[in-house]
Amino acid sequence: MHTLRYYEDQGLLRPDRDVGGRRTYRPDDLRRLRFVRQMRRSGMSMQALRRYVALSDAGPATVPERQQMMLDHAARVAADMQDLAEALATTRHKIRTYDGHPEP
Repeated sequence: MHTLRYYEDQGLLRPDRDVGGRRTYRPDDLRRLRFVRQMRRSGMSMQALRRYVALSDAGPATVPERQQMMLDHAARVAADMQDLAEALATTRHKIRTYDGHPEP
């Protein structure tokens, strides 16, 4: 719940409210929430997310900039994944060493 409020405060989500003041999420809101969560999970900054959402809300004329943002982000994620793969290999090597089966 706090995360939803935070995303709203940051301008990333704008759900409607029912007559009782409760948030109502449309399918577009839920798609955006999934997108925001995935981008945060993959390391995108809040500043970049705010920029992306603002561009998205501005319409189709911003597609080239949004596409470039996604290309840049994909490259960062791929580099991070490579770094993590190397760290995992090192960790597994150390585990084998503790088990008495070091690699040559």
